[in-house]
Amino acid sequence: MNFELPWQQCGVIADLTRRLKDVSPQFGKTALQKMVFLLQEVYKVDVGYSFGFHTFGPFAGELLGDLDFAERMGAVQVKSVEGAYGNGYLIEPGESIGEIVARAEPFLTQHSKALGALVGEFGAKTAKELELLTTIIYLNKEIMWDEKKMTRTEAVGKIRELKPKFTERDVLRGMSELETQHQVKLVFAA
Repeated sequence: MNFELPWQQCGVIADLTRRLKDVSPQFGKTALQKMVFLLQEVYKVDVGYSFGFHTFGPFAGELLGDLDFAERMGAVQVKSVEGAYGNGYLIEPGESIGEIVARAEPFLTQHSKALGALVGEFGAKTAKELELLTTIIYLNKEIMWDEKKMTRTEAVGKIRELKPKFTERDVLRGMSELETQHQVKLVFAA
């Protein structure tokens, strides 16, 4: 049996943790899921995760496993915290972060520009803001494979059905932000 350790994935987790330490309002498990999803979908960096849809938007179970591995290796520390929206997590650099980043250096160097852009464009957003934006991108991706395109109004309704905590205005603002500030091409019909 050939078992490969996820050094590349742990390196991405460690690198994002280091880059977001003083940028993110609270870099926790939800924010990690969304940032890696954005890295793959918006910046086209294949980190190797398959995302499905979950309570808080796009989610990859393997990513949580790799986070646990990164924590066991000392690359990061995951702490339970009380946040503005209830209990959550905070991911901080661990004492072996440099060693783990070094193991993934070729991959991180190759994608350094994308990682920097990701942090620059999305790093200061809350997990809730990231949840909305990634839900829009996820639905957009699903629609791209569908024969029948949704109108923008239908897409807003579907997103609100999936995420009732967001208003129509929130969703429209998120769509506009993705299209104008982040150059994400949404395929919803007019």
